[in-house]
Order: sequence, then C-alpha cells, then structure tokens
Amino acid sequence: MSDGHMTEEQIRLQKIARLREQGINPYTYSYQRTDSMQALLERSAELGEEESRAEIVSVAGRIV
Repeated sequence: MSDGHMTEEQIRLQKIARLREQGINPYTYSYQRTDSMQALLERSAELGEEESRAEIVSVAGRIV
C-alpha cells in the first residue's frame, strides 16, 4: 500500500478524529431501552411454546 492510498478503516478513523476535534461526539447514544435481553429471556422462560405476551419492549445491543 502506498502512502497515497488509505484503507476504509483509516478514512473512518480520520473522520472520527475530525468530528471529535470539533467537539462532536460521533457515537451519540439516545436510545431509551425498557429491558435487557437477560430480563426478557427470564420473563419469557415461564411461557409455554404456544403462549405469548402482548408487550412492547425496547432493547439495544449488537447482533453477533
């Protein structure tokens, strides 16, 4: 790789650094979750296969 070519990762890191220099958080977090996945798993463990709950929840995380 020559000096004139940057990887996508290097470009992203450079953009992030510029935002931070301007006082901007590039990874703002404003999502309001109602439950953790662990809590939902614990509550749903008591339900049978044919049972469900009419419940609206918000969770956050990364899919792996």
